[in-house]
Amino acid sequence: MKKILFALCVLMIVPTLALANNDRVSISELRQQAEAMGRWIKTYEAHGRTIEVDVPIRVPSAEKVPILECVPWKISEKMTDEIKKGTKTEEYDDIINFESLNDKDTDAHYFGILSKERFEVYHDSPSMLLSRKPQDFLKTEKTEIPIDEINENEAYAEDNALTVLEARQVLTDILNTMYGENAEYIFDRVSIGSRGRKTKGMNDLELGEVVDYYPKGTYVLECYQTIQDIPILIEAKQIYYGVRGSDVEIKWASRINEFSYTPPHLWMQIMSPQEYAAGGCLKKCRAIREEDAEKDLGRGVNLVDEQKLRNALKACLPQSEFPPERRQAVLRAIRKEEPIVKRKISTALVFAIVMTLIVGGAALAANLGVFGQSVNNDDNEQSVGRLEKLENASATYNDTQAAQAPEQTATEAPKTVYDELMASLYNRRFNLTLNQAYYDGYKLYYSYTLTSDCKTGFITGEGMPTGFDDTWQSTEAGKYATGRTYISDDAIQREIVTYFSGHPVGYIAYESMGVGDGADMGGKPLTILDSGEERVNAYTIQGFQEVEMPDGFEPTDEIDIELTVMYGMSVWAQDEKNVYHEYMMTPENRGIFRLPFKVKLNGQTETYTGSVTTSAYSAQATVRVSDVDISGEVVFDAPEWAEAFEASADGKREMEMPYINSYTLVADGVELQNRDGAFGVNKDGKFFVWIRYDLPESMNSLVLVPNGSGIDYKAKIAAGETPTHENEDIVLLK
Repeated sequence: MKKILFALCVLMIVPTLALANNDRVSISELRQQAEAMGRWIKTYEAHGRTIEVDVPIRVPSAEKVPILECVPWKISEKMTDEIKKGTKTEEYDDIINFESLNDKDTDAHYFGILSKERFEVYHDSPSMLLSRKPQDFLKTEKTEIPIDEINENEAYAEDNALTVLEARQVLTDILNTMYGENAEYIFDRVSIGSRGRKTKGMNDLELGEVVDYYPKGTYVLECYQTIQDIPILIEAKQIYYGVRGSDVEIKWASRINEFSYTPPHLWMQIMSPQEYAAGGCLKKCRAIREEDAEKDLGRGVNLVDEQKLRNALKACLPQSEFPPERRQAVLRAIRKEEPIVKRKISTALVFAIVMTLIVGGAALAANLGVFGQSVNNDDNEQSVGRLEKLENASATYNDTQAAQAPEQTATEAPKTVYDELMASLYNRRFNLTLNQAYYDGYKLYYSYTLTSDCKTGFITGEGMPTGFDDTWQSTEAGKYATGRTYISDDAIQREIVTYFSGHPVGYIAYESMGVGDGADMGGKPLTILDSGEERVNAYTIQGFQEVEMPDGFEPTDEIDIELTVMYGMSVWAQDEKNVYHEYMMTPENRGIFRLPFKVKLNGQTETYTGSVTTSAYSAQATVRVSDVDISGEVVFDAPEWAEAFEASADGKREMEMPYINSYTLVADGVELQNRDGAFGVNKDGKFFVWIRYDLPESMNSLVLVPNGSGIDYKAKIAAGETPTHENEDIVLLK
């Protein structure tokens, strides 16, 4: 489930509207009070500054506050198929890069990106016009229109008859095309850009004469998606990265300052209905968990545990008028120990609490370790069950090891772009913190935080970078390096795409750091089984890894491991003919540090086994039940399966026989799906199936039920039948 947090900013403005009255008010009544108040107007004195606030107050028109279960809204299959048919496409990691097949300058240039969660489209993008003639040093003047002052029927852009309403309609049409239906949204910001004007130089701020090839001004629309008129302002993980315990207030403030780094859910730059760029990442409501959270707050709150609610109240409302006794009153009411009688909480505050709970108790990660915070990362969907268990089962270490990059010996000033970029990789300091670890003798889980004293990110430049003439590691024919520069951070990726789309000749250098794949123990690499990593800010990343002990390892009370820190710089460049790439690192250490840590045994496992023999095969199952999950394998005495798999391993043909490729675990009648299973041939030449499951509520009875594949299995599916394997279940016993 994609967990969403609706920001509380507006809601925290309005508690004073209802606090004067001890009775609850409905949302409609609260909205009436806000309308009567008109605007939030106040002067504040802080840090030697005078801050004047004058903004409208908006209360959603919804009469109820539903708790919604949301998922990423995928691009329609019809649109995806049309893109593939009508454009040149490249596909990798569920990402489709596409570009129109038109090579003539007079034809519309259409290109962009589609993924399972977002889209970006560029149709004769206005930003490309700015670099049409680099010698002109073209720039535009930007002006923001206050949201409450926008007249949608008015045209604001210079020499452009397009109204805001007409621009909005283009965005709406794009959304309908992309998703197959309409998506509701509201404006976050509307900016207008002037016609392109010449300057004397790239860094000159004085705008001069206009040019014919940039004939109109533009609109930039930044929008929030709404669900039942409630705006999705920001995601929980974007607010609470890096929040730690007593530092919550300080960290909160720093995150607020970083909001500009977070892309809006929808955006568009438009000059005309034929000249635009747009992108978005939308959510779709999959289910309503509670239809009326205000009416039955307690039932909705039961979706999360009380401790998470306590943490949410403490972290989310540090500056609000919400003393401890009132927090306790709310908790008692939720537990239904007693009704709130003496101090009835205002609807405004109830609204804020419910909005916090919509994220499923992501709990603002205020008092959570890295394991707990990683639960909210969509990339860790298969690992959520384990991460939740690890948050409680792991030991806290907070052991930090420092690393110093080599010092540069060069005495001369850099002469080329290559020299300048390489120089930036020297003299850097890193701190790697082992935050948490769980070690049960067979597997090791650890979470970490990696920080640097230098800001990571990207550098852009006009023209081809100097000093790379003979050193490019790869050269590919084509243009728009956007298809080869994917960065997991959406904000950075969008800026990269925008830059290259507007700079046919230019380069981007992206400086990065990370933790290697798996730990080393005694010089031997430990096989990584699962991992996740997130960028907290430009100086910090955090993540987790799961590794497996080597074959023959005898569990010990303590192990010595090494974790690897890697840092370097990827450089992409493009000219009119080719795309170039180079990965740069300090030659003294190849951009690698190995840092030692000690981990103590703090977990335990129980081994369960089972077997089955049929006319086609025999199988032996061995699984280990730990404090965090169930994992193991089923090994088959079925030589023909192993031979068929080896013959089909080249991917050119399938196994032409019925076989088993996974198992469902039935625990006391409850079915658990295989989380990240695999099948193949082991080192002994036997066919095997790897299995892993979340911990069930009860384990009095554990049975593995096979899932098959092959000719017979497919035939049954085609006939609308449910395939079964009678008398092939494996009963697991200690």
